[in-house]
Amino acid sequence: MVGPTGTVSANNSQLAISDGRSVQTAWQKLIANQGDRQVVFVGLNNSYFRPVQFFSDNKKALVQDMGFPANRVAEVDTGFTTPFATNADSLYKELLQLYQAKGKVPIVAIGNPTTSVDLLLTVLKHPDLLEKGIIDKMVLVQPAFGTPLANLPWPLNHLPVVQKNSVPAVRAQIDEALAKFPQALRSKLDDTVNYVRAGTTPGHINPLFFIPALLLKAKGPNDGISLENDQRIPGVGRDLEVWDNTDHWDLLGAGPAADSPAALRRKFTQSLFQRLYP
Repeated sequence: MVGPTGTVSANNSQLAISDGRSVQTAWQKLIANQGDRQVVFVGLNNSYFRPVQFFSDNKKALVQDMGFPANRVAEVDTGFTTPFATNADSLYKELLQLYQAKGKVPIVAIGNPTTSVDLLLTVLKHPDLLEKGIIDKMVLVQPAFGTPLANLPWPLNHLPVVQKNSVPAVRAQIDEALAKFPQALRSKLDDTVNYVRAGTTPGHINPLFFIPALLLKAKGPNDGISLENDQRIPGVGRDLEVWDNTDHWDLLGAGPAADSPAALRRKFTQSLFQRLYP
């Protein structure tokens, strides 16, 4: 593996430890070094994404490969077309409920490209999640903090996922929430927020994202929906991994809609936790 801000190739056989036996003690090591943790994936409650099966292989990696107890792995969903700010308030309540229900076990929250925006806004609007140690780490995987696709001509710019993902609109919400965020917690925020960014140059791309990737190509490396450089908020958090040759669904999507192997997502998940808790 390369350094945290280096480039990781999606077809690199050294992405992570090669088999489950060598990471079977990952859960025990985490308990010994950090204490108990629960992993909460933040998904989408939209039927359009059911064939994508977000997080299916990632959950298997945690439970089957790394020894995480099944009752320490959960998923909550946010609205696909619902405004980010509205999702942030409902997600806050769900995270609090999980924290209380699991005996106040700190949360490692993982978002997909859309819900990562919800997740960051949730923490910015509700800083008690950090202040009280409710969220220990956040992993924002290919977060689409806006996409140039929102500038496409009508009717393409009225697609729900594009409509609410214009770069100026998303950044304005983030900037407003950041301005109100307690300065005393900024270093804690930076320690908590971790980005996994990705693009394709040009390499592998899912057929569903082929045309958008071509439209975005002139602007830089992209995953078929967002530019690699738009997948983080400058000055907030750190890059955990930056992937090359990776599309919008490679690292978290599964099922018939994904065209990358399950082994990739399982190795990615192993690698992710090795970096979060070295």
